[in-house]
Amino acid sequence: MSRESNGISAGRKNLAQVLLAKRYWWIHFLIVAAISTVGLLYIGIATYSAAPPLVDFVSASTGETVIPVESINRGKEVFHLRGLMNYGSFLGDGAERGPDFTADALHLTLVGMSEYYAKPEVNGRVATDYDVDAIAARVQRELHENLWDESAGVIGMNDAQVYAYGELNKHYVQMFTDADYSEAMEPIGYISNPADLKALTSFFYWGGWQTAANRPGEVYSYTHNWPPDVAAGNTPTMAVYLWSFLSIFALFIGVGVILYVYGEIKAMPGDPDDRAERSVFDGHNSALGTLTTEDLEKRYVRPTQRATYKFFVFAIICFGLQVFVGIISANDFIRVDTLF
Repeated sequence: MSRESNGISAGRKNLAQVLLAKRYWWIHFLIVAAISTVGLLYIGIATYSAAPPLVDFVSASTGETVIPVESINRGKEVFHLRGLMNYGSFLGDGAERGPDFTADALHLTLVGMSEYYAKPEVNGRVATDYDVDAIAARVQRELHENLWDESAGVIGMNDAQVYAYGELNKHYVQMFTDADYSEAMEPIGYISNPADLKALTSFFYWGGWQTAANRPGEVYSYTHNWPPDVAAGNTPTMAVYLWSFLSIFALFIGVGVILYVYGEIKAMPGDPDDRAERSVFDGHNSALGTLTTEDLEKRYVRPTQRATYKFFVFAIICFGLQVFVGIISANDFIRVDTLF
């Protein structure tokens, strides 16, 4: 039976035939390598060039350094060394049980600033409902106001933000040291060093700041107003929704292409018992040298497949070891009192 009589034109090849042809594999490799390399370079360059500033925070009224950059970096170290990514998350990355510390810090900063402006000594009187509404609008505007002075290499903080930072530190001190606090973290005293708690507050404040402060020349923050917080004026931009949709859509398209190609391979003519490792372009009427579905259905295991047994045994051992180490780590997480 000729290839033409089986519905396969010698001059026209479907997508599955092209992908299975070894003569084209080097082209496939180059395409994948080019896309991966260009994508990696673009993401890497964009990540660092568009990153929020990591500099000192200073009081706009006194010029005093409120949050040294060393404190922010130390807070990052504490966050990692104490494994807090297993409790909460930073910028929404890694949460398992607890809060997103950046969203938490942003909202508590908002609360602290609102409290500051509502004080009679600041507001001039006991805050009325009108004052509360005005304060809410003012705090929202100031949260999105970026006081980064690139030439001086500092970020300004108004008096309300300085006050809110102090209140934020009180919150985290209580979270880690006060068993009666409503948001206490177990075990109490897991982090008790005042310097470490102050550094952790600095790190979280910086994270919360970048989620609301507008990028220079833009009307949205460094994180496209993410996480959302209506009171802080954080409404995710259209880009957030667009790229979220496109990523899911691309996944469905990719799965669809795979299933389409698989269907084309299944429809190729050939002898199900032909075990020869042959290409569909070698002149033989067989596509099953590449597709192993028929082999598996008939419980035939190829030598190359049998050779992978050792790999799977090794992978199972590694997975078991990973689970065991995870159990030990989780046990240490809830039992340790101090790390250093």
